[in-house]
Amino acid sequence: MITTQRLRAFPLFLGLSLTLAPVMGQVVDAPEKEKTQEQKASELPAPTELIKRYLEVSGGEQAYRAISAMTFKGDLLIPAAGIQAPLTIYSAAPNKTLVKINIPGMGETTEGFNGEVAWSLSPMQGPSLKEGKALAQAKEGSDFYADLNFAKRHKVMETLALTEFAGESSYKVRLVNQLDDESFAFFSQESGLKIGSMTTAESPMGPLKITIILSQFKVFQGLKIPMKMIQDMGTMQQTFSFKEVSFEALEDSLFALPPEIQTLLEDEPAEGAEGAEGAEEGDESKEF
Repeated sequence: MITTQRLRAFPLFLGLSLTLAPVMGQVVDAPEKEKTQEQKASELPAPTELIKRYLEVSGGEQAYRAISAMTFKGDLLIPAAGIQAPLTIYSAAPNKTLVKINIPGMGETTEGFNGEVAWSLSPMQGPSLKEGKALAQAKEGSDFYADLNFAKRHKVMETLALTEFAGESSYKVRLVNQLDDESFAFFSQESGLKIGSMTTAESPMGPLKITIILSQFKVFQGLKIPMKMIQDMGTMQQTFSFKEVSFEALEDSLFALPPEIQTLLEDEPAEGAEGAEGAEEGDESKEF
C-alpha cells in the first residue's frame, strides 16, 4: 500500500532523477537535526510500541485490510530542472506496482513490478530490467500491506533517539530487513505518524542515499495518507504532490509487461543458451 513504506522502498523514477542530477546541482539542507536528549535508550519507546501507535493513528488494521488496490494521481515537481509532470501510481495486493509519468518534451516514462519482474521504460534510457539487489529491493518494497507486516519484514528494530526531523520532534528507529538493508524510520512524537525515512537504494550509479519526507496527511476511507512526498537525494530534490486517491479494483492486465520488456525477457534464455553452448565447446576443446 502506498502509505509510507512503499514510498520509501520503491524510489520513483530513480533513473530519471540520476539523468537530471548533473544539470541540477541543487544542494539540499539535511532534514534531520539531532537535539540534545537526556533520555536513556532504555527510556525510549520500543519500536513495536511506535509501530503499534502509528498503525492505530493512521487508521487501524481493519481499515488497511479493507483495501486491496490504490491509485494515486498528481504531479512530479523538480523545480531546479523546471519540471512539472503528471504522475499516476497504481498498486494492488499482494505486491504489484505501476508508475507512469509524462514529462513535457521527453515523453512517458513507466516503471513497474508485476510480482516477479521489476522493469522500467523511458524515452531516454529505453527498456531495462532490474536484477540482483535492485530486483530484491523492488520486491521487498512492493508489499501492499507492508505497514501491517512491519515487524515480520525486519530482523532488527531499535529506537535510537528522540531527534528533530523535518521540523518535528520524532523518534528515530533503526531497521534492518531480511535483505540486510539498513534504513531509519521517523515517527512524530506528537501525532504518532511515520513522517519520513532514510535509506540506501541501488542505482545505475551505485548505492544512493535517499531521504523521504511525508506530509499533508488526509483521511480517505478511514486511512491517513500523505499527499506530499519530498525525495531528497543529496544533490537534488523532487516533490510528489498527490491530488486524487482511488480505491477501485485494478485489472491484472494493467500490470502486464510492455512488449519491449517482454522482448528483453525472451532474449535472456537465448543469451544463456549461447553461453552454455560456448562453455560446452570450450570443455570439448580442453578434452582434446
